[in-house]
Amino acid sequence: FLEKMARLRLQVSTMDIVNIHPNTFASMEESFAHVVRRVHDGVTGWVCAADHLAYDLIAALEAEGLNVPRKVSVTGFDGTPEGSPELSTTVIPYREIGLIGGKRLVDLIEKRFTPVQHILVGSEFRAGATIAPVGKAAPRKSVHKIALSA
Repeated sequence: FLEKMARLRLQVSTMDIVNIHPNTFASMEESFAHVVRRVHDGVTGWVCAADHLAYDLIAALEAEGLNVPRKVSVTGFDGTPEGSPELSTTVIPYREIGLIGGKRLVDLIEKRFTPVQHILVGSEFRAGATIAPVGKAAPRKSVHKIALSA
């Protein structure tokens, strides 16, 4: 996500990156409180590093009276099929990753000193019920923003 934002030359505020680095917040509750404050400041969407985190975030937002997706959008990342509401997420091709990893391991066994490889695999976005178009009304304090949560 951040790599794509950088390629598009879109800035991401460090205030909008939550729990990527260890010890950013003492507890999940503090993280959720920070996210709620950022939503009130104008953040309109959160990208979570895993689906289970997205469900936890949705529960915390809705406990604060912030409706997902009307007030704020939330997406996950990994394609876990369980949960309610149906989560918008990026489906990770685990089988393909496993096959590529196995082939790479065989290559390394056969030729120990091969060059480092960076292997990119595609993924698929699955739309669910947790994202909505950005509304026409501008947020109170800033332009529309999307943030990252892990």
